[in-house]
Amino acid sequence: MLLTVNLRVFSMRTEMPLVHQNMGYCPQFDAIDDLLTGREHLQFYARLRGVPEAEVSMVAEWGIQKLGLVKHSEKSAGTFSGGNKRKLSTAMALIGCAPLIFLVR
Repeated sequence: MLLTVNLRVFSMRTEMPLVHQNMGYCPQFDAIDDLLTGREHLQFYARLRGVPEAEVSMVAEWGIQKLGLVKHSEKSAGTFSGGNKRKLSTAMALIGCAPLIFLVR
């Protein structure tokens, strides 16, 4: 069975890079680096998503505030509880305000 999906005006058959730029993804298993802090993860993802450098810190702070990670933002992600790792993964998926976000549970 072949499934064709159009995201906005981008075809998944011919314009996958544009599709990727317009979607966020939160995998079932947390894709985090145990050595990076929560803030460093969000700054890294902001840069990957093309957030202008002048706004990277502000965008990371937004994720920290909105997902309730203030107390943990400067700790290495390897020390996070399972719930806080999920919050961090969700914040990473939300970075860049993609019009489509896949949250896999």
